[in-house]
Amino acid sequence: MSVLIDLDWSANPSGHSTNGVTAVPMLWGDGHTSAEDAQRVADFKALSYSPAYIMGFYEPDCSPPMSSDLNPSSGMLSCTSWISR
Repeated sequence: MSVLIDLDWSANPSGHSTNGVTAVPMLWGDGHTSAEDAQRVADFKALSYSPAYIMGFYEPDCSPPMSSDLNPSSGMLSCTSWISR
């Protein structure tokens, strides 16, 4: 069995979704590292549907600007809040 996914750092992955490929949105961070990170969170809040899958978070154990910079407690709280929506 193989699983094909298309993901990027956005609420609406685009570019490679075709027959047999599942688009999976990625919640990059919790919005605290940059304006771009905050926009990604706003895009997730604006979704009009509940994705079947969500990837998150991008390199939470690394420092910004190229990672989501989340400690385990913050990541768990943020993840839990998204799951419960």
